[in-house]
Amino acid sequence: NYVELDDGRRDSSSGNSTNHQQHQNDNKKRTYTPSDVDDGYSTPSSDEDEDHVETSEAVKNPKNKHKRMKKTSSSSSFTSMSTTGNQLSSSSLPSLPSSSGQAIDYPLTDQVNGSLRVFGFGRIARQYFTKTVMMYGIEQGNWEATKEAFLKVAGRQKFSHTTPEIQKYGEMLLRHLSEIPLSDEYSTHFADGVPRNIYNHRIPDILNRVAVIHLIRQKVIEYVSPPSDGSHSIKVFNIEEGGWTELRTIWSKPGAWSKYQDLALLFGSLKHGYGSWNKISTDPDLNIYNAATIEVEHEVSDEISITVTAFLKKRMAILERALHVEHFLRTVSPTQEH
Repeated sequence: NYVELDDGRRDSSSGNSTNHQQHQNDNKKRTYTPSDVDDGYSTPSSDEDEDHVETSEAVKNPKNKHKRMKKTSSSSSFTSMSTTGNQLSSSSLPSLPSSSGQAIDYPLTDQVNGSLRVFGFGRIARQYFTKTVMMYGIEQGNWEATKEAFLKVAGRQKFSHTTPEIQKYGEMLLRHLSEIPLSDEYSTHFADGVPRNIYNHRIPDILNRVAVIHLIRQKVIEYVSPPSDGSHSIKVFNIEEGGWTELRTIWSKPGAWSKYQDLALLFGSLKHGYGSWNKISTDPDLNIYNAATIEVEHEVSDEISITVTAFLKKRMAILERALHVEHFLRTVSPTQEH
């Protein structure tokens, strides 16, 4: 016997069990109103801050000022690019296995044990989907990648959504992101009748993150994909922001952190998810930890300690501003060199 849980999963426990009976009784006591879909529930922790604060060894212990991570083998993608001039191969990006599965034709909204489901996504599944979008973005037409990212974030043991089901829910999310409220910013429902509070982030925040990750992905692809003409010319990483941000000034100053590390940081955010600072900084293939700790040491005073995580966040914010400006300049004058 299977029991449908409020998050869209199925429990194979016996319907006669005491715990299940108590669960049903508890759910009968609940009444649903659109205004309290997610009220009283905790949200899955965000990977933006899930990594513990990583303080450099030099900051924690001055005696270990010169302690560094072991240098990685020159066979890694980013190390090879910096030492031999070879470009990154697009095969360095995570590969996505193919999948099969027949989608269940869920209605737009329904209720199971008093809990709202949207296209079969219960409360927990919806929160994990939003978390996935905030970490990896969403690309219409590449739903297989979105499904794999969702299962990676939410856990394959908990969910088994198929690609068509992910596509259906994702297309709804994209419609919601582009929708202007019919009445005012405090309207409680989207045009299709779905409550606005099904997402555990503000719509403008989700929209901004999707746009940022799209710009990051386009920039990384520009430098990791092999040239279409088959040439092997070295392409120096650049963001053509026209001098409208502080990026050019920063790049003009000598230091341990350079354009190479900025490209690696962008690449790492696609590989591990936006905001997974600890995973990005300690990834041996990216090889950016040493440069980050050196930059941190230069900014440390007697009263303030700048962590590697804080440094990466600050650097990413600078790159994001530059990418936005570059996108704007290319939009208004696509043939002009900046």
